[in-house]
Amino acid sequence: MRELRVAFAGLSVLLRHDHDDVDRFLHFLFADLIGCGEDGERIVEILVHERQGWFLLVCKEVIQYTGPLGVGFAAALYDLVIYQLLDTNCSGVALHAGALVRDGRVMLLPGASGAGKSTLTSWMAVQEDITCLTDELVLVTEDGQDLLLTPFPRPLCLKPGSRDIVKTFFPKAALTDSLEDDQGLLVPLRGINAVVAPSRLVPAWLLFPVFRPGASLALESLSPARTLPLLISCDVNGRNFADHGFNLLARLARSTSAHRLVFSSFDGLEKALKEFFPPIHELSG
Repeated sequence: MRELRVAFAGLSVLLRHDHDDVDRFLHFLFADLIGCGEDGERIVEILVHERQGWFLLVCKEVIQYTGPLGVGFAAALYDLVIYQLLDTNCSGVALHAGALVRDGRVMLLPGASGAGKSTLTSWMAVQEDITCLTDELVLVTEDGQDLLLTPFPRPLCLKPGSRDIVKTFFPKAALTDSLEDDQGLLVPLRGINAVVAPSRLVPAWLLFPVFRPGASLALESLSPARTLPLLISCDVNGRNFADHGFNLLARLARSTSAHRLVFSSFDGLEKALKEFFPPIHELSG
């Protein structure tokens, strides 16, 4: 069987298959995560199903998902791979969050599913001088006096409800190599970013998105005391730490500027963006 190793945060998952379509699918999903990592028993197999055009997602001899190589299969595979990478990982605290960079400074957009995180990350990704790092996951680690972020780069993953909105402002070139079906839309980061951003960057801002239909745009500053519970709610692997990642997340809450953004559309967001994520030349001016 063919093998592809997906690596993140020092660990890796070995993906095994024996089909050309699967090979193209995996390289589409994990183009920026193929590499080396600690070897172990983290093995995932993608096998041909008896139904034409369908495949089986298998881990430890248990079928995890069955279906065609579409957005639904990709979502199940991402969930499985991330679980395998983080189940015992103590190298840092993983947050369910989007991340963008401007002038070497990073904004995190932590949020649970349905909060509008991927939608807002996608909108910000096409703004001038902003590079998208991920819409899914970041690992927060300590390096002496600094907190560093390592993003989990994958295609932007939009559900059917937000897909139609995002497609109105995405350039057509970004959608050329995308994958779309009735389950949603996957847009490769390389179709949006002019360059692949470096990893291990220092966080500067936290923005907690709240999508609320019909609500007026509202940007609210958050104290560290209010920020910390929101961060804890987005902690993916806190169970691996004696303090559940509390101390590291408390440090993140104290060291960054945090806001909550309530929105129902993109009207007025460009002006708000300059307020909470300005270019360096505007800061110095």
